[in-house]
Amino acid sequence: MAMQGWLVGEVKRRRYTFRAVAPGAWHVHVEPCVRLPRQHRVVGPASAVVLACDPSTRVVSTDRSRLIAVCPTVARGETSPSPAWPTPAPDPVARVNPLARAAGYRRVIRQGRAAGIAYLALLLVPVGLLVFAGFVLVARVGLPSGLHIDAGFLVAIFALPILVEVVPSVLIIYQALVSFRLARGAVACLRARGGPRPAANTVIVHRRGLAPVDKARWLEEQAACGWTIASYDGGSEYVFEATTPGQFRVAVEAGGRGFSPVYLVDAAPGIQWPAPAEALAARPDAEVVGSSPDWVIARRPAQYGPLTPPWPVGALITAYGQAADRVRRAIPRTAALCIVCAVFAVLFTVIGFSLVSYVNVAIVLSVASMVLLVATMGVQWAMFARRAKALGTWAARYARSMDLR
Repeated sequence: MAMQGWLVGEVKRRRYTFRAVAPGAWHVHVEPCVRLPRQHRVVGPASAVVLACDPSTRVVSTDRSRLIAVCPTVARGETSPSPAWPTPAPDPVARVNPLARAAGYRRVIRQGRAAGIAYLALLLVPVGLLVFAGFVLVARVGLPSGLHIDAGFLVAIFALPILVEVVPSVLIIYQALVSFRLARGAVACLRARGGPRPAANTVIVHRRGLAPVDKARWLEEQAACGWTIASYDGGSEYVFEATTPGQFRVAVEAGGRGFSPVYLVDAAPGIQWPAPAEALAARPDAEVVGSSPDWVIARRPAQYGPLTPPWPVGALITAYGQAADRVRRAIPRTAALCIVCAVFAVLFTVIGFSLVSYVNVAIVLSVASMVLLVATMGVQWAMFARRAKALGTWAARYARSMDLR
């Protein structure tokens, strides 16, 4: 449509609005995207992050796990030697290493399918409760012999759990469909663009559990030794390319948590703070080699000097310091919710042992849900502490660089 002079300007659900433009003046990008809940902030894969951060690109939609963005095909404000051959505008996605782009697609496929399966498995809890309640109400299955209970009492016992479980079941099904749709979109992009294989001068390394500080130091040391990061899938896969020692500078900058509201209790969910990772991804002279929901990794030839976001050093120190403070303030809230859920789990367990067997099934399911929530909050608690430490380290690093000047 863009080549015919019709550019997409708005997407609402399945309704597309087009506007007339010069044929071939705009290029349309469609990428799978992972965005933060209730926001349009894109956090993966690397190709979608670059498009969302590029100043010359306009994001039309990020709904339905799909990013639609448009960018001009002719550079604006530049003169060309010949009017018949206008100066082409650089494609933002060209700044993403092809290996990193394919690796981002593959990780989205794995995560989307795994999340979809996990949601379907989680659906077994409410479905099991509903099926059990139906058997008890209709067939009286599971009641001890000689025990007669009024049907009205059974309805009172199971009506509330049924009503409570219907809404989560619908939401779980919706999230499963969204996850599978995301994976399907990444598969289509990987097939359309092809997945380049690593060259002979590359090495694939898998490392898990690296702290952000250790990861940045490791990548810088490898680049100084002649092995520069060429692709990072956002998880544990790193692809290094053989280069001249010190030929490239590598930058690792933060986004995600700390720069967007991630608290379970937040009065202003629409606030977004500028993230150094997004500024790094927008640099026209940097090659993005990978991203995760919290970090962006880029490289650039060392002859151009240190690679940092195009901000003053003071602004970087302030951004990282404030982000670390926001994450630290989220830790007590998460800890309090974790303790409350643990108390409810213990309470439900005590109540369950004092009731008859056929009610224990509902109690066991409730306790299992509470234990799962406690485990989730505990993991988030630890991640917040680790995240605050990393953001504080980055602020201190830029502070030291300012002192050296």
